[in-house]
Amino acid sequence: MLAACALPAQAAAEDLVLDYEMRAMGFAVAYARVTATIEDTRYTIRVTGENTGLADLFGSLSLDATATGAFPGRIIVPTYFATRNLYDGAPRQTRVVWTGTEANPEIITPTLEAEDRTPIPDEAREDALDPISALLAFAYGEPSRYRCLGTAKVYDGRRSYTLTLDDGIVERVEIGGYELTALKCRITYLRTGGKTPGGWLSSSDDRDEAEIWFWIDQKGRALPVLLEGDAPIGSAVAELQSLPGYPKD
Repeated sequence: MLAACALPAQAAAEDLVLDYEMRAMGFAVAYARVTATIEDTRYTIRVTGENTGLADLFGSLSLDATATGAFPGRIIVPTYFATRNLYDGAPRQTRVVWTGTEANPEIITPTLEAEDRTPIPDEAREDALDPISALLAFAYGEPSRYRCLGTAKVYDGRRSYTLTLDDGIVERVEIGGYELTALKCRITYLRTGGKTPGGWLSSSDDRDEAEIWFWIDQKGRALPVLLEGDAPIGSAVAELQSLPGYPKD
C-alpha cells in the first residue's frame, strides 16, 4: 500500500522500484518491494513482501499484490486488483475487476464467512479504489502540492474502508542516509465492512490513525517514505530504504 504514490504521469514507459523495511518495537519484521510501471496513461503496480526475523516466530506470511488501471488527467481509474498471499502458512487469494465505477469480486478464498468477517455493504464497492490505487490518487492530489487533504473509498475484496489525510506539517526527516524535506500527514483508516476479530497482526477497532511522510522528488512525485503507527504487537514503522536517483548510503 505505501509506494503507489510513486508513479509519474508521462508518456514513456518507466519502471520504478522501491524497497521498504517494516519494524515493530524496533525489530525488523518484514520487507516489501514495489515495482511500478507506467506507459502512456496506464499503470501497473506490483507489491511483494514477506516476514523476516522475529516475525517468523508468529508463522509464515507473504504478499503478492497487483493493481492495474488508467489515469486520464489526474483521475485514477482502477481496472484490476489481485492478491496471492500466505497468512500463518495458509494460502489466500483475491481478484477484483471494475465495471465502470463498481468493483466486482471474482475470487475470494477463503470466503468472508470462513474468516468470520462482517458483511461488506454493496455501496462500499461503488466508486471505490483498490488500496494501491487509492494511494496513487493521493499522490496525484494534494500531497504533491504539500497539502494533507483527500479522502478515498477503498475495497480490496476482503474489506472496505475509507482513508483520509489531514493535519499536515512540513519537516525534515532522514531517509536512506539523506536528510529530506517531507510532508507529514495524519492518515485515518475507518472500516466500513469486512471486519474480523483482532489478532497479532490486525486490530479489531473500527478506526485507526497513523502518520505518513511524503517526499516530493525531482519529478514532482509524492513518494511515501515513512509510515508510523500502532499495531497489536506494539509500535510499527515502514521506511523506504533508498531514494530513487540518489546513491545508496
